[in-house]
Amino acid sequence: MPNTYPLTQKVISNPVIVDLICAHSSPANMLRLSRTCRDALASVRSYFRRAFNINNHLARWFPDPLAFRALQARTTTLISGSNALQFFERTDYPDSDLDLFTPKKHVWDVVEWLVGVGYVFVPRKGQDATLSKARVQKEDIAQTRTDEDSALVEEFAYGACSVIEVYTFHKQCTVDGSVLQVQIVGTRNPPIAAVLKFHSTCVMNVIGYSTAYALYPRATFESRRALVTPTDGLNQGPPLQKYAGRGWSMVRAADPALHAEPSFAPCSRWIDDEKSWVMPLTIDGLSAHMEGALLEPDPVEITNWRQCVGDCEDYDSMCGENGHEHGERAWMTVERFADICLKHEYAFSRKMFDGKDDFHVRALEELFVLIQRDVLGGIPLKPGPGFARYKQPTEVECVPRGVPSTTRAVDKCFAGNGGRSYSFAPSVKRIGRQGVGTRFYTSGT
Repeated sequence: MPNTYPLTQKVISNPVIVDLICAHSSPANMLRLSRTCRDALASVRSYFRRAFNINNHLARWFPDPLAFRALQARTTTLISGSNALQFFERTDYPDSDLDLFTPKKHVWDVVEWLVGVGYVFVPRKGQDATLSKARVQKEDIAQTRTDEDSALVEEFAYGACSVIEVYTFHKQCTVDGSVLQVQIVGTRNPPIAAVLKFHSTCVMNVIGYSTAYALYPRATFESRRALVTPTDGLNQGPPLQKYAGRGWSMVRAADPALHAEPSFAPCSRWIDDEKSWVMPLTIDGLSAHMEGALLEPDPVEITNWRQCVGDCEDYDSMCGENGHEHGERAWMTVERFADICLKHEYAFSRKMFDGKDDFHVRALEELFVLIQRDVLGGIPLKPGPGFARYKQPTEVECVPRGVPSTTRAVDKCFAGNGGRSYSFAPSVKRIGRQGVGTRFYTSGT
């Protein structure tokens, strides 16, 4: 029997053929193909570099994608909504826009940058036509949105309690003459917290300046299922119908299909755990666009949440809401973790700190990383006598050696979120992520 390997090698090494195969394959099928032989691995990797080129993806929207990504790095802005989904799906939805989720303190930085590259402000209903006056208005869209404002309801049925302002911009595309629409969504909490309040899991995908994350890749891209996470007070019908029309089966908490999808089971999650699709993006040439600022780790890298399924009464008791109808529902619990001593805000679930297993240990280690990175600017913490001083059983102040004026209490980062406080103290009994001997202690009130 003749050896057909040379022919197979020629086929699998042909980029045109591999591109056709991969273009019609799911992520899991591409992974299976890459595991068949070395040639297939090299071909699939080559396809990934071309198909998931973030600069090419953004070139339609911005003349200099690297300049925009540098803006993302400086402002911790995330791309989400349908655009992030299209990036992972390698597809294009006609007339779709670009949604930028930005912390409220950086909204105007992003607005000014967009205006600088030729975008024109288009006021929504009830918003002043002058951009400067619209900025002063800062109307809470949770109070001003109505069913008549159909476009806004359709695109942002994402948990209005997390969104405080939306600015829409238009620009004519130089390639095909179509109108490009970019919406800046100012968030009260970290942008990822707003994403976790979206109407369903198929749109829980984000693109940061250095990494893209799909939080439910198996359900979204393999099973084509989306878990519905009801958002109170908003009409979710239009967006759910839209994504159902794009091929997703909408699964509710009471549906038997819930148990057929492992990623929908109640659990605690990290953004980079084994259930997520984490895609590093090239940062070549990015430093030159940072305007003198340093590239810092994106705060979205340290994100965790709890995925819950239960009766509405359980939701009311956990989330502090009242008056819901009876029945099963699914929801995500995540809270803003912030303090005056931290440079950024983070999305943590308070439940992450209640326990002693490896999952909870990681939460505490990540907290230690935040203190080292944000408070001390990367200065290593050295455990030893006098390193930590207990003020009370539930409060600790860091006293790093040789770092004056950095004594900070961090146990009130969850202030206003249930009255629970957290304390931590280092010792030499555990090796942490940064090579520092650490052991963490928590106590709640």
